[in-house]
Amino acid sequence: MGMFLGLCWLNFLGISVDVYMVKVIFEQKPYRKAMMESFGASCIAPPSESTGLGNHIWPKSYSTGSLGIAISEAVEVAAKNDDVKYALGSVLNHVLLHQTIFGK
Repeated sequence: MGMFLGLCWLNFLGISVDVYMVKVIFEQKPYRKAMMESFGASCIAPPSESTGLGNHIWPKSYSTGSLGIAISEAVEVAAKNDDVKYALGSVLNHVLLHQTIFGK
């Protein structure tokens, strides 16, 4: 969540921030969404209907989502739009090491 809040300050510079959160986290921890939205970020819970991948997954079954789906949707949006950049969040080495030490 720290990465997302760190990016939210970009809104004050006129740069919009879209956060793709794993759907189950999006639903279980609404305070995270509220915090990011209070700083101007837009929170999306994949699978969403706003991407090709999300449209492919969404009608087939109700999905709680996954980190893979969230990353895939964010990368799809960034790849299709020249004015969009993708920033890594929870898949960086320091986060993986932290999760390993604390037992996930």
